[in-house]
Amino acid sequence: MRAKDAPAEPAGPPTALAKRWVRYVVGFGVGTAVGLAPYLGVLNVPLFKPLLTLFPVTLQSRLIPLSAALMGLTAVAIQWYGGERTSRQWLRKWFVGSLTCSVVSLLALLFVRMVFVVDVPIQGGAEQVAFVIGPTRLPSCGCSQPSDALCISETLTLNPAQVESCWGSRSVRFGELLLQLNYLFAVGCFGVVTGLIVLREAMGHERGRRRRRPAGKAAV
Repeated sequence: MRAKDAPAEPAGPPTALAKRWVRYVVGFGVGTAVGLAPYLGVLNVPLFKPLLTLFPVTLQSRLIPLSAALMGLTAVAIQWYGGERTSRQWLRKWFVGSLTCSVVSLLALLFVRMVFVVDVPIQGGAEQVAFVIGPTRLPSCGCSQPSDALCISETLTLNPAQVESCWGSRSVRFGELLLQLNYLFAVGCFGVVTGLIVLREAMGHERGRRRRRPAGKAAV
């Protein structure tokens, strides 16, 4: 008999199917995020700057888990369609569409960043800090500088709360929302494009195995 003060064993999944489900959730959720850590900007790789570095630090902490979850969902979709019978015409159509979406999303991301993000030089121009702003300043801003970067560095003292008071909290929040949606859309499109390449390679391997089977039987 087990002693009364012995710690209780943690309850595991009740069935084999549930155990497989848990393994898939951990694999696609955690494993995908760990494998894509350099691309997502979690790990620093020499001579490589992830797309996330274009965003303010305050947004990076939100986008890392969201983009990791999005890429995990993409991996699940790849696994699903890998078990389905897909044609080359279907892959070609989706690849062209996904590649077009990737290019359009990157251009849209560049445009939104130019409108809603300003890079403020610090430490004599050695480094830069990005801030999300609104399209126009409020009349109560009190900053006469024509340059947004100079307005933030000299008048607002690099305080995000003062930046919101100068451009408006709703405008800043709207800019943050557009930036995050555009980033996630660009990352998702890139994941779909690479996933279609994986599916095409898997289809080629499957066809190769089918062609070798009759030859093997004939040799026997």
